[in-house]
Amino acid sequence: MCTITLRAYQSRIAATAEKFNTIVLLPTGSGKTLVAAEIIARLGTPSVFFVPTVPLVGQQAKAIGSRLPSLTIGKFHGETPLPKAFDVLVTTPKAFDAAQTRGSCALSWRNFKVVVFDEVHHVIKDHPYRHLALKLKQSSSSPRVVGLTASLTYAVGEKKINSSVSRLCNELKISKIEHATDEELWNGGYTGGGRGSLAELRTPSAVMNAQHIPEDERKPHLIHRTFFTRIKNGNATNFGADLYEVIRELEGVVASSNLVSFSSPLSSASLKSWGLYAHKNKGVHIDFVALEHLYEALRLFIISWEEGKDVTMEYLKMMTIHCHQSEDVSANQRLRTFFNSHSVPQHRFGNMFTVLKEKYTHYGQTFRCILFVKQRIVTHVLKHAIESHPDLGSRIDARCLYSTKAPASASLSLSKHESASAISDFLSGKANMMIATNVAEEGIDIPSGN
Repeated sequence: MCTITLRAYQSRIAATAEKFNTIVLLPTGSGKTLVAAEIIARLGTPSVFFVPTVPLVGQQAKAIGSRLPSLTIGKFHGETPLPKAFDVLVTTPKAFDAAQTRGSCALSWRNFKVVVFDEVHHVIKDHPYRHLALKLKQSSSSPRVVGLTASLTYAVGEKKINSSVSRLCNELKISKIEHATDEELWNGGYTGGGRGSLAELRTPSAVMNAQHIPEDERKPHLIHRTFFTRIKNGNATNFGADLYEVIRELEGVVASSNLVSFSSPLSSASLKSWGLYAHKNKGVHIDFVALEHLYEALRLFIISWEEGKDVTMEYLKMMTIHCHQSEDVSANQRLRTFFNSHSVPQHRFGNMFTVLKEKYTHYGQTFRCILFVKQRIVTHVLKHAIESHPDLGSRIDARCLYSTKAPASASLSLSKHESASAISDFLSGKANMMIATNVAEEGIDIPSGN
């Protein structure tokens, strides 16, 4: 077994974790996995290392194997069989729990010297980690438990934070929470590069549109009703009203044809069903092709509380709806009028482009950026906007990343293979930008991102 070279704070924390169940609280890129590997080296094998997502299985197995090359590192998740032999098993909690429930003797708690929970804060949520933690607590076994995290809890407020941390420690029988001071991190050579840098906000204050929905009226469960009530009352934003009228025009064309029995999906509060309805019928009438993307655009605009005109228009541009030719002359005129009246606003996009150009100029070929968004579909929209930019298009090679459990829209999705390739390309440097939903928080381990 190789000797692991540790920074002073890593050595101090490993010494504590060797004796006590410990949560290792360190920032991203400061060596939490290295500490876990050292504890395994000291206490022995077999050991198990839990990770919350499938992509992290391979990444953490590789990281542990590079530090403990004499050990056999097994990888296990829902799409792989349980390895026949291993010293350290890197696994997702669901796969481990299922195999353990089936009676796998190799996965009995009493067999393990060390049990590591990566992103341990999930134990306090409704997460597979919690189920495993409770099973371990109820067992008669006492392996050393190590939790790794950069953030103990998502709770806000001192009382809630203390309650969450107390529950976390109780359910994993944690005795110590170890962290490093800023001075220790600095003296150990940690510069914070692993955290990356948040691009500073430099946009001028937005001019508040009198038509915008007041914050106290933004109730997510009423978002559908809110928009259509505003349409009915004539106080929706001009853009929202114009987009709605374009959709109604094309719906009228489809409804008047003899090819399909048409019923507008807009009455459904399930906004995602709108595009799916048109997508399923696009072979029936040519205007269903445009309607699919107009429905998706309206959904994007509604979920932004009528403030996301930029993303909505960029989406329509990406899907080339401005080029659509209906068989109806009036519908074509309505489309042309709409696109002549509305362009992609550059308030937020312009700021994003400015920041990216400055950061690329600063980092050059080493530029590595993660751009976080809330919606799956927006990953595709921003990728298109950046690729279409006259300066950034040739400099930035972006990938989209979000959970593959659901598509971004009826026509936009990521397969598991594409998701894995996106992560691989970013980690290898083949791609220099990842545009991702919060799945990237725990789907990628990237100490080199800047």
